[in-house]
Amino acid sequence: MDRPGHAGAVTVEQAVETYIANRRWLQGSAAADRDHKLFARTLRGELLARVLLAELDATHIEDWRNGLIKCGRSRQTANRILRQFKAAMNYAFRKNLIAAQPWKSVDAFPVPERSRQTYLTIEERRVLLAAAGPELRTFLTALLYTAARPGELERLTVRDLDLVSSTLRLTMSKGKGGVERERFFCLSGAALEFFRLQAEGKADGELLVAAPGWGRTRWSRAIRKTVAGINTRRREVDPQARDFPVDVCCYDMRHTAISDWLINGVDIGTVAKLAGTSVLMIDRHYHKFIRSAVAEQLAKIAVV
Repeated sequence: MDRPGHAGAVTVEQAVETYIANRRWLQGSAAADRDHKLFARTLRGELLARVLLAELDATHIEDWRNGLIKCGRSRQTANRILRQFKAAMNYAFRKNLIAAQPWKSVDAFPVPERSRQTYLTIEERRVLLAAAGPELRTFLTALLYTAARPGELERLTVRDLDLVSSTLRLTMSKGKGGVERERFFCLSGAALEFFRLQAEGKADGELLVAAPGWGRTRWSRAIRKTVAGINTRRREVDPQARDFPVDVCCYDMRHTAISDWLINGVDIGTVAKLAGTSVLMIDRHYHKFIRSAVAEQLAKIAVV
């Protein structure tokens, strides 16, 4: 039996559009636009999009989920897309647009455990930046200077840079309500000069370091292409040469920067504040660097 108010004539695509419209009201245009682009790439034109909610079953969703892999996406990416789809369907259920919840029986792909991120040495960073195109080089350099999340730098504009106070205003949407949070990153030395140069000749509303129209997918493709080129050139010179890390992503720049701060003795509280996260999260994911830095500091203290 249908739930009260159940509108079985609604298609999956229409339900997703309703979810995105609600996201726009609750969490703002940025969050809604990201979901719109995600589903435009992965759902529009697919058989699942045309299925009526009243006829939706787990097989429809599983076939679509498996198709994400067949199109060349990684299991991690497919799982992320599936989570967003389930969020949209849960909203449809709460709004009485569908009677059952068949997506609950559709599992994500199992993925192997791996380190949270890859740490790049100074030499590896220089090799990557030298081989990258100008748009990618600028974005990765900004990440290394700030340990910002890629999404924070994607929306960064010239007006977020204050050269008088030497600060960078970083914002992000976080939490169930998508509340925008801001923090101010102190710039000095080479970092300050880098961002000053990025702002030259640009209007206040222009993007400071991100290339217009670029997003997570395009950054990832650019990095993969850059790394592939590095490894091809290495093998041409020496067939036995060690490969550059092939799983590098933008988020690894944040991980690398945070690790460097800890290795060089910046206290965990300051690191957490600069990175816009908690001391608990820093301790959980970077304990080995904290332990190493503390050991070096203790070794310098004369006891007797």
